[in-house]
Amino acid sequence: MDALALANQLEAISANPETITALSDDNTRRRLCEAAMKLSLALEAGGDSIHRITNAPLELALSRVGAQCGLWKTLAQDDASASFTHQQLAAQTNVDPVLMKRLLRYYQSKGMVKQTGPDSYESSNVTKALATPGGAGGIGYFAEMVYPALMGIPEFLRKTNHANPTNPDYCPWHVGHKTDESPFAYLGKRPEMMEFFLPWMAGQRDGMPAFLDVFDFEKEVGMGTDPSVPVFVDVGGAIGHQCVLFKERYPSCAGRIVLQEQAHVIDQVKAAPLPGFDGIETQSYDFWGPEPLHGARVYYLRNVLHDWPDHKVKEILQNIKAGMSEDSVILIDEMVLPDEGTPWRAAGLDMDMLACLAASERTSEEWNKVIDDAGLVLVKSVQYTVQCNDCILICKRK
Repeated sequence: MDALALANQLEAISANPETITALSDDNTRRRLCEAAMKLSLALEAGGDSIHRITNAPLELALSRVGAQCGLWKTLAQDDASASFTHQQLAAQTNVDPVLMKRLLRYYQSKGMVKQTGPDSYESSNVTKALATPGGAGGIGYFAEMVYPALMGIPEFLRKTNHANPTNPDYCPWHVGHKTDESPFAYLGKRPEMMEFFLPWMAGQRDGMPAFLDVFDFEKEVGMGTDPSVPVFVDVGGAIGHQCVLFKERYPSCAGRIVLQEQAHVIDQVKAAPLPGFDGIETQSYDFWGPEPLHGARVYYLRNVLHDWPDHKVKEILQNIKAGMSEDSVILIDEMVLPDEGTPWRAAGLDMDMLACLAASERTSEEWNKVIDDAGLVLVKSVQYTVQCNDCILICKRK
C-alpha cells in the first residue's frame, strides 16, 4: 500500500467528510471513526504516545475556558460559514488577544475549531457540539465534579492495595475532592453544578437512538386497557424526559404514566415542567423503601443502577419488586458491556462510575447475577445502540 497516497486520501476526506458515500449510515460512520482512531494509535511513536497522554487534561480544561468565555457560541452562530480573526474573537469574548491567539492555536490542533488561513477561524463539527447546552453542561460537570475524582484514583488504589471499589462511602471521589460527602450530597448543596448536570443528562445521548426507537413496547410488554393501572413508571427519572417520550410515542395509551423522583426534583418538575409533561403524574420516591405504586405494568430504570455497587442494586430491585404484580415487569435501561472490544465511551463511563460512586457498568454475566440475586429473572435483552451497547433488560419476578 502506498503510504503517501493513503495520507493524501485521508487528508482529503478529513477536509470534506461529506464526500464519503453512505456516511449517513451511523454504523458505517462509527466504523470509520474507530478505524481512524486505531490507525492513529498504531502509527504513534513512543514519544507521541507519552505526549498525548500527559497533555490529555488540557482538552477538558481548555474546553471549559472556551465555554466560560462564550467562544463556542460565538463561533457556532447561525451563519455556519462565518470566519473570524483572533482579534474579533477576543473582542467578542472579552479575552486578551494574545491569549486568544494561543488558545486558538491549541483548539485548531485538536479540531475544536477550523483554521482556514493564517488568522482566520471557523466553527467545526466539534465547535458546534461544544456550543450545545448538553455539551457545555457536560464539559462543566466533568471539569468540576468528575475530573478531581479521576485524579484521586491512583492514591485511592494505592491506599486500598488496588482492590476494586465497592463502598460508595469511600472511593476515589472522596480522595480527589478531599471530602466526606457523597457526590449526591455534594451536588445537592451546589445548585450551580445542577446547571451543568441537568443539561448534560438531557443531551448526553444526542444523535443516538432512544430505547423506544428500537424497543417495541406494545409487543414486548403490552399496554393494557385499564386507565386506572400505571402502565409506565419511571423510577428515578430525573425531570421526566423518558415519560414525555413515552407519552409522545403512545398518545392513545390508556394507562397512567408516572414519574417517581426525590421530593426536591419533583418540586422542580412542578415548578418548570418539560413541554409535553401535561397528563403525567408525579410521585416522591427515592427507591430505598418498598415501591409505593403497586401493580404497574412497567417499572422503568434508566441509568440508575450503574450508580450503585451490586449489594445496593440488589436492594433497589428488591424494593421495586415489592410493588410488582404477576403481570409487572422491570425494564432496566443500561449498558451491557461486551466481553471483548468494549467501545471507548462505555469503557470510559465504567471508570467514571468507579471513581465517583464505587459503582460500575456491567457485562451480561454480571447483570444476570445481580438480577438473580434480587429474586428476579432476566426474560430478554434488547440492544438499541451500538456505540454504548445500551440495552433494555426485561425482568420478571421468579
